Amino acid sequence: MERPYWHDRGYCATVCGRVSTSADVLTGPEGHPLLRLVTEGRPGHLACAPGFLSPCDPAEMVGLLNFAKAQGAATGFFQFRGEDDSDVKIWLEDHAPYFLIEERSCVHIPLLADEEAMIAACRRDTRSRLRAALREGVRYEFRLHENFSDFYDRIAGHNGFSAAYCYSADEIEKMCRADGAWPVSVFDDTGAYLGGSLLGRVSAQMCDYIISAYDSDNLNTGRAVLWASLRAALDLGFSAVNLGGGVLEEDGLYDFKMSFGGVPAAFYTIKIVFDSDAYQAGYGEKAGAPPFDLTGRFPPS
Repeated sequence: MERPYWHDRGYCATVCGRVSTSADVLTGPEGHPLLRLVTEGRPGHLACAPGFLSPCDPAEMVGLLNFAKAQGAATGFFQFRGEDDSDVKIWLEDHAPYFLIEERSCVHIPLLADEEAMIAACRRDTRSRLRAALREGVRYEFRLHENFSDFYDRIAGHNGFSAAYCYSADEIEKMCRADGAWPVSVFDDTGAYLGGSLLGRVSAQMCDYIISAYDSDNLNTGRAVLWASLRAALDLGFSAVNLGGGVLEEDGLYDFKMSFGGVPAAFYTIKIVFDSDAYQAGYGEKAGAPPFDLTGRFPPS
């Protein structure tokens, strides 16, 4: 059975290490990684790994929550990217003294064999810019290019990526070696390197657009890289690509992704207080009094 890319232990160790080198990495019943974070003077906290390494199925999500509760942590932060969260809400109401579940949006791109039909599904401005890039010629290869990490560093610095996503060249190489992950390198017809991406299997139908980078000094290369990555995903046999969301809900990045013929899809963040006494004792005034206000940063810093 072909498994999602987050089952690869090397991949999980790499992305989890960006959050904390001292955290324990736990593996849930369906292979989803969880970080157990312990800070001196604070109660234990569980968190999903960075990215979309989260269940897509309600039964898987309930299984992960049961596993998390059994670990004895006081708090937890999770993601669920299934469309129907009703079973998850029932579990939370039955097992979590205090919780907050918030819906957010990510972008899925349906993949079509007919390239012209996919271009036609794009918004007018993106369609125009994309055609300009395609006139220069765009092709791809399934390999990691030696200049990818340099492009990624520039993109990360310009866009202010958090430390959790500022991967080094060595970390990117390890991620690209994961089972169920495919690095994509994109070139124009002259052989000039435009940038690349990393795709990761979620299911037989869906893959994630995990990271990407492009030559920011070259007009329209970002669109060329995304477009070539979508066609590469189609060649791998997938029928849709998850591009993720924006930095903020429905911001400019989200709008850019939607402009490629995107379809909004729901995912959820879940904040849980498993042990209200430990939570209050550990965070004091920052925790407040029950019923706790779990909006904003969680757990409180």
